[in-house]
Amino acid sequence: MQYLFKSISIILISIVFWQCQQAVEESIPDVSQIEVSYHTYRLDQSLFDSDTSAIRDTLNAWNTKHPVFTTIYLRRILGLDKASDEETVQTLREMRQDSGIQHLIHIVDSAYHDVSDLQEAFHQAFQFARYYFPEKSIPDLYTCISEYTIANFLFSDEEGNDALGIGLDFFLFPEIDYKALDPSNPIFSDYLARTFTREHLVRKALESWVDDWVGAVPAQGQMIDYVIHNGKKLYLLHKLMPAIPDSILFEFTGPQTTWCLANELEIWTFFIDQNLLYSSEMRKFNKYVFPGPTSAGMPEASPGQTGNYIGYRIIQAYMKQHPEVKLTDLLADTDARKLLNESRYKPVRQ
Repeated sequence: MQYLFKSISIILISIVFWQCQQAVEESIPDVSQIEVSYHTYRLDQSLFDSDTSAIRDTLNAWNTKHPVFTTIYLRRILGLDKASDEETVQTLREMRQDSGIQHLIHIVDSAYHDVSDLQEAFHQAFQFARYYFPEKSIPDLYTCISEYTIANFLFSDEEGNDALGIGLDFFLFPEIDYKALDPSNPIFSDYLARTFTREHLVRKALESWVDDWVGAVPAQGQMIDYVIHNGKKLYLLHKLMPAIPDSILFEFTGPQTTWCLANELEIWTFFIDQNLLYSSEMRKFNKYVFPGPTSAGMPEASPGQTGNYIGYRIIQAYMKQHPEVKLTDLLADTDARKLLNESRYKPVRQ
């Protein structure tokens, strides 16, 4: 079958109308008076900015104030799980003296000397989180230099509360050419590395948090399970960051976002005609629900993860059909087929 996907030269009037319609349909609550309390620990500034002779004292202070994070950072991120205390201190001293690490420290310090805009974005997102999920604790934030190991991670702190770790060295594009660091590493592929920016930092950090709320996809899940699962995550992220641009939310380029809007019906028809939605063969549908440069079988202008975009639109349609459903209820409902059927999702031709 020939799929008549449209080019991105679509008339933009329909896009503007759709975006305006979205704003009307989904009211944004006033959360300005909601109080949230959390701390941001700039540990990237305390360890590697220390003089080499002071690293032992700094590390001891970390162990006293942030023992859980310190253990994760040293053992899992830096890979020092088998090192003695003395070996750990010596390794950190050597890292601090390394010219490459010194250069990275300088770039991070320059890029993230002022994080007031990020603090404001996190604060507002946490206000929305408290509004929708009053029972959830607000996570503290821990920034670090991971030596290009990890961008974000969720962990439980000493009191059992959620906390978010953020590797600032994963948010330096385009100043850092990530692909040049290790051309063979798929994590540094162009379509992923272009999202390693300051603009994506809050969204990516919050995704680590939200991912824990949504839970896991059922074992031997079908494509529809992944579509709905990822659609829920995107919907929640949008609720926590209602002003987020679509290109940041979906992690598409601007033209790719426009292409998806123009071709939503065609994408959906493709999935149906190819018998993908209820397939359990991961190899057939993984390219539509996991990151990739494009979606196989679709034009080069398409992004990867078109299935996740459709999932977001299904969840959006479901919540419109069921305004009485709270976000906690949405998360508790793991029946992907039911959510699809009750969404009455019907994409229209743009």
